[in-house]
This record gives sequence, C-alpha cells and structure tokens, in this order.
Amino acid sequence: MRKTPKNTIERLTDLFNSFKIVINGTEQIGTASDFQIYTDEIAYLREGRTYQIQGKQYYVNVITPTYISFTCVGHTDLLPNKFELDSPFFFHGTITQTNKELADITDFQERTPLFYLYEIIEENWFIDKSNDLETTLRLYLLDSKEYGQTHTKTIYNDRLNSLYKVIHDFVEWLPKKGKQGVIEEYSTTPLTNFATIKEYGYDKQLFSEDLCGIELTLKIKFKKEVNCVCN
Repeated sequence: MRKTPKNTIERLTDLFNSFKIVINGTEQIGTASDFQIYTDEIAYLREGRTYQIQGKQYYVNVITPTYISFTCVGHTDLLPNKFELDSPFFFHGTITQTNKELADITDFQERTPLFYLYEIIEENWFIDKSNDLETTLRLYLLDSKEYGQTHTKTIYNDRLNSLYKVIHDFVEWLPKKGKQGVIEEYSTTPLTNFATIKEYGYDKQLFSEDLCGIELTLKIKFKKEVNCVCN
C-alpha cells in the first residue's frame, strides 16, 4: 500500500485513462464493411480519419447532421448503435514543453484531440475527512483546425459544438467514477483560436499546431483512497 496519497496529476491521469465518450445512435444500416449510424453526436470524430474504436479500426467516410458513415478496416464487425470512444490524449506541463512533446509525435492523429492541463490553480488537502484532496483546475480540450477553417461560424459548427459534448460528458461522468464528489459548478469558454489575445484580437498561437477548443475551469473533490495508509 502507498504511504502517500496520489497527487492531482496522478489522479487526473487515472481519470483520463478510464474516461469513455458514449455515442448514442438510433439506427444502424449497411453491408459487411460499410455502414451508417444515425446520430447527431460526433464528439471528436471527423471525416477522412481512421479511429481505434472498441478495439478495432474504423474509417470515417462522411459526417452529416443525421448520420456518420464508417468503413471497417481489416475486419467486418459493425459498430452497435451505442458505442464508446476513448478519451482524448492527456498532456500537462508548460506550454513550451508540451509543444515539444506534441512536435515529437509524427502521426498527427496521435496529437489531437487532447486534454491539456494548463495549471493547477489551487490544491487543498484534508485530514480525517471523506475527501482528502480538493483541487481547482484549468483544463483545455483542444482539437486541430483543418481544411482552412478560419471563419468563426465554421469553427463553431465543425469543432466547438461537438467538443462541448465531450466536456459535459466528462463532468457528468466524474461523480459516477466513484472517486470524486459531485461537481457543483464549472465554467467553460469557447476558443476559436488557442492563442494569446491582445486588445486588437488574437496575437500568437500558443502551440505550433493551429488549435481551437474549450477552456474548462472546475473544482474536483477527490475521495480518500482506500488503499493508501496516509498519515
């Protein structure tokens, strides 16, 4: 057993390793390898990419307001109406260091989408209480802007609106995990460009890749770990 409690970074890493995004569809039609799932939930899926979903590879052909068209890659197992996507990648550290880590990943599909912990605003530790750690976080859910997405309306329609689902699903899932208390409130800010802002508008991208996303600020109460003999 551990003699010291896990810190915020360790606990967040555990959370993102187990978080799944649920896509709820109403109907599935198709052949042995090409099929459609009728849903208006796309999370971070986008056309022209191959994703590992529930242990197998699927290529996304077309995304419309009412359905997603898939092709099985190397198999013929169609997805069910309701399926799970893995959590976005989790990065933490300074902007400079995280940017270097992202640059070292040669496959662009392994870089985004990502949760980026910009800073731990505050940590409060408690003794002899059911919650041993309360932490306030500033997190970003970021995704790349592709195909010349420069207009605000396009960025909202193509990326931000669907990323909001991921944020809300994550916050609602936290208490169900059993190691966190209920999230009483949280705040979000849409970012059409992950960049520094000056009085005349966006000034400089914070990462070398052109990203947009949602800023999430929330307070999490972590329950005391049962396998920790902590003093």
